Amino acid sequence: MSNLPMVSIITPCYNGEKTLGRLMESVISQTYPNIEYILVNDGSKDSTESVFLTYKEQMEKRGIRVKYIYQQNRGVGAAINAGLKVFEGVYLCWIDADDYLEPRSVELRVKCFMENPNISIVTSDAYLRDSDSLGVVKSYALKYEVDVNGKELFEMLLKGDSVFCPGCHMIKTRDFLKINPKREIYPCPRGQNWQILLPMYYHYTRYLLRIPLFNYIIYPRSMSKDGNSYEKKRFRLEEHQDILLHVLADMPMDSRDRDYYIKFTEQLYATRMLELAAIWKNKPHLCRAYRFLKERKALTMRCRAFYLIGRSKLLNAVYKKLRQQKSV
Repeated sequence: MSNLPMVSIITPCYNGEKTLGRLMESVISQTYPNIEYILVNDGSKDSTESVFLTYKEQMEKRGIRVKYIYQQNRGVGAAINAGLKVFEGVYLCWIDADDYLEPRSVELRVKCFMENPNISIVTSDAYLRDSDSLGVVKSYALKYEVDVNGKELFEMLLKGDSVFCPGCHMIKTRDFLKINPKREIYPCPRGQNWQILLPMYYHYTRYLLRIPLFNYIIYPRSMSKDGNSYEKKRFRLEEHQDILLHVLADMPMDSRDRDYYIKFTEQLYATRMLELAAIWKNKPHLCRAYRFLKERKALTMRCRAFYLIGRSKLLNAVYKKLRQQKSV
């Protein structure tokens, strides 16, 4: 057994028969010798378990410790929790079943930890690929990422402006358990990156590794793109706000900071809901968000402009036309 520190990889999986094998092959192909792989089968109704068993023996022959957990379907958050309860690595990654790793992904991130003992998170770049053309790199995860830490990084993540691909991150277990001794996050259908990373970004230092070590696959009907109706878009915003407010309420932080960031988040999402209501011409929701921001004395010129767009058919039409021209 290698004397290098063990790295745990948790994969929450629901109906992943078509892609899980590719991910497991990428774990087997890692150049790093000491890995623990934990698959949490979240009540899959397909052949996920059979695919896992096909690769389990190959993993064990490669020296990878393998753990398999089956549970009734409860969503990604609950599946992550099941893995958090049992992982043993010095470092931790969490990876969705439809993405996969580059061969040196684990090795190079552990190297960053070994060379920089003061850091607690390593975030790498990633290739973004469309599911129907995996051989082509569409873009990169760190295209606009700024190398910052502390309050600036924390607020970037709150706003969704920091890299969000799950497999881009590796964290130091010792520091994670200091701020999350219960080994659990809010069991919601998504948002595991916010829940794991926000407390880490608040308390610790990140190392930004501008090397693509992960492959994030974009699907036509992925969770991040489904729902083109107003109701679904609004539901998604409400869900995101709910997750963030739960994280802020539960994570260890200064009480003044907690109050500030709860207010920050409420105003941020009221602004986003105002803009959404304006574009879709939902006047009741538009007025509700406008009143909320006005009472908080948080109305910006942008908010006022969107309020006018939502109240005027002519301005709404002009705005949509300008958006179409910009996207061409």
